[in-house]
Amino acid sequence: MEIKYFCSWWGLDHLGLEPMLDKIKSAGFDGVEIGIPFKQKEKDELQLLLDKYSLEIIAHQYQANG
Repeated sequence: MEIKYFCSWWGLDHLGLEPMLDKIKSAGFDGVEIGIPFKQKEKDELQLLLDKYSLEIIAHQYQANG
């Protein structure tokens, strides 16, 4: 069994996306629980930063469209 630790974005989102992910990685977390943006440009930015910091993701679904 492998245990991974994820940090919720709640309370950190005011930092901005990259500083938040940097802080989460620096704290030793394996990933982040975060809402997925609707706009493709923002999704692409999120993916690039997740890759950059080698973070996994738990998608937080707080609203549905369709």
